[in-house]
Amino acid sequence: MSDISVRHFQDMDLTVLVVRGPLSAGDIVHHASHSYTTNRVLWDLRAASAERLSPEEYETLPQFMRTLSIPRARGKTALLGDKSNPDFDVLHMYKKLVESTSLPVEYQVFSSIEEAKRWLGVTV
Repeated sequence: MSDISVRHFQDMDLTVLVVRGPLSAGDIVHHASHSYTTNRVLWDLRAASAERLSPEEYETLPQFMRTLSIPRARGKTALLGDKSNPDFDVLHMYKKLVESTSLPVEYQVFSSIEEAKRWLGVTV
């Protein structure tokens, strides 16, 4: 199980999840279902590893996220990764899967925290 810290910034309508270590679908489902209380979400995955996620889990995660997205319609989720990590390409693949399911939440992949914050419209 990965180490995930969660911080809520209600004044900015922002939730930040910082992940360290191997990430499982169960981790994502658990933390998303308990932490998505804002319209802006930043997953900091720079120190995470997606090696435990199977292709089937990647394909089913967007469908699960759809159920969480209804109250977050027109929300934004930033996925922050490390370009030197092979999992960075996986983040782009996940974004494409999300887009194919027509979720009402926008997803974007970043390698820079500053760019992610700018896109989210926050100053944390």
